[in-house]
Amino acid sequence: MIPITVQDTKPYLLADVKMNDTTVVRAKLLIDSGASHGLFLDPESNPKITIPQRNIQSIIGRGIAGEMHGRIGRVKSLTLGNFEIADVVTNFPDADTYIDTLKISPLVFRNGAIGGEVLSRFKVIFNFSAEKLYLDKNNLFKKKFYYSLSGLTVKATGKNLNEFVISEVRESSPSHVAGLMTGDLILKINGLVAGGLELNQIIGLFNSLPGRRVSIVVLRNGQTIRKEFYLEDAI
Repeated sequence: MIPITVQDTKPYLLADVKMNDTTVVRAKLLIDSGASHGLFLDPESNPKITIPQRNIQSIIGRGIAGEMHGRIGRVKSLTLGNFEIADVVTNFPDADTYIDTLKISPLVFRNGAIGGEVLSRFKVIFNFSAEKLYLDKNNLFKKKFYYSLSGLTVKATGKNLNEFVISEVRESSPSHVAGLMTGDLILKINGLVAGGLELNQIIGLFNSLPGRRVSIVVLRNGQTIRKEFYLEDAI
């Protein structure tokens, strides 16, 4: 396993982020194993951190302060120790929607965070007393990064959290073009009854592979509606 120094007795590390063919940023990143994103970078923290030309506007997080809006695109690569990961999907928060109070202190200032989508590609061991993080790639290391290939955001509702409602439809996405709407209750996906699935399985079906056909049955205002679309990588 490759050891990486964790900075300031906190779960931070230094990593090289290749923004494009000519720009590399030495970034200080929080290690956030509970976050679902792969990489989070704050453009205000370093002028070299720029939003890729190919990006989409989206809600990139939710917290006690409400929704966090921003842009989602890809960086050329992320290097952790001896491991280089290509085409990492990255969240870039809007300036007016992201307030990091930790920026007040230079000791804990950071450029962003690494989340579960990156960490899931490694076997991870923390040695806090030695300020080391040990990484070894696993069988997911070469898995490509995708984001919202359907354009749908889904939330679990109901007493047993087995009812799935569309909470957001990204404009111009495949699902938007197909005519799906916020508030639609999902009944079936590709012939599978939605009530027999879990939320992560629903999300997985909507983000499996660009070009894959998705057939969906929803309930809208008491009417059963069938739609079909193809997953598409917008970034």
